Amino acid sequence: MMNLLAQSPSDRELISHVVRRLGIGANPAIVESASDVAEAISLALVPAVDHEPPSMAMPTSWEEAYDDTAPITKLTPWWIDRMVASESPIHERMTWFWHDHFATRSQKADVAWMLWKQLETIRSHALGNFADMLKAIARDPAMLVYLDGESNNVEDVNENFGREVMELYTLGIGNYTQEDVVAAARCFTGWVVNYPDDERGVFDYPDTAGWEAVFEPQGFDSAPKLLLGRRGRFSMDDALDIMLDHPSTGPFVAGKLYRELVGIAPDAATAERLGKRFAEDYEIMPLIEAIIAERVFLSAEAVRVKVRTPLEKVVSVLQAFGQDPELDRDNIVWWMEEVGYAPFNPPNPSGYPRGKALLGPATLAGSFVLLGVLSEPTEARSAEDLFARFVVYDVSKQSRKVVEQQDNPGSALALAFASPEFSTT
Repeated sequence: MMNLLAQSPSDRELISHVVRRLGIGANPAIVESASDVAEAISLALVPAVDHEPPSMAMPTSWEEAYDDTAPITKLTPWWIDRMVASESPIHERMTWFWHDHFATRSQKADVAWMLWKQLETIRSHALGNFADMLKAIARDPAMLVYLDGESNNVEDVNENFGREVMELYTLGIGNYTQEDVVAAARCFTGWVVNYPDDERGVFDYPDTAGWEAVFEPQGFDSAPKLLLGRRGRFSMDDALDIMLDHPSTGPFVAGKLYRELVGIAPDAATAERLGKRFAEDYEIMPLIEAIIAERVFLSAEAVRVKVRTPLEKVVSVLQAFGQDPELDRDNIVWWMEEVGYAPFNPPNPSGYPRGKALLGPATLAGSFVLLGVLSEPTEARSAEDLFARFVVYDVSKQSRKVVEQQDNPGSALALAFASPEFSTT
């Protein structure tokens, strides 16, 4: 994506940039309270003080599991509201980052309770340790369903998770062979989900909590495997440790997070340097701090270099106009589903689209539907006020003029929303 700034960013724009990158949307309260970039970084990196999600009861039957009032219908609006007003922007940014990294599609893993538990797992590890999170996700019930881990056994090896864990979660494409995929899949055999048996009124494994992962030794392939150059009778955790030890994993994950926070891909030397340090302990927060300390993070070339995602648009609109009492969160969730960016429903295991993939006509036209959830503005606002509400400060003369020329308040809002300055971040 081409940088749209014609000159160096102002202090206010740079503060907004910091909060946009370290959170979801440029929280106006944080931007307004920060006196400089250092304070903005400090406020954005406040440690997570998580809030309890809506009260939810574990379903004890398949009928309850598919009830329309299942957790997902409550959880998505709750999560969006946390993104809008969180005291810890970095916690929400990283929770979404890992939700995208370990993409799990609800249309297949369709028991909402399991998706809720997966989000709990990701939220608890989002700023913690990547190795611990990877091992938790590998035996996560929603992931076991989504990538067919529950049907992966010694008699019928399924390669889906074995391939994706190396391609998407650890090593990256080109750093493993098909033989490694087969060996990894064999290491992951034997895991199933503890489902309810509606006829008997109990779960399949009474000694394990419902909807949790269970290891069945008889389904595990205990024969020796050759994985990434190492041979042994490897288990799931053994295989994940081998992947974590691989020299490609640290740079791959660190490079992906660098692109998320900076907006520009790191050069090979930077990815290697950051990745090597990350792989020493896989602690996430020190990696975040190291990326922020890179010169390019606060450079003009990193400001507004990313296409603003539908999620970031939703959060920004709610931050700007969320006090509207008529605003319906359910309509917002519907809109996100329409543009293919709803939480818990990425289009494929690679996660949500980004960059130029968001510039298609359908997505851009669909973005205007988002404004339909707001009450029609009746009072005229200046262009300066509209852009300030969106926490955008360095606005071109052309964009400002286009907005100022509108007599209709709704049209002025729509044009500010459609401006290049708001469409990038």
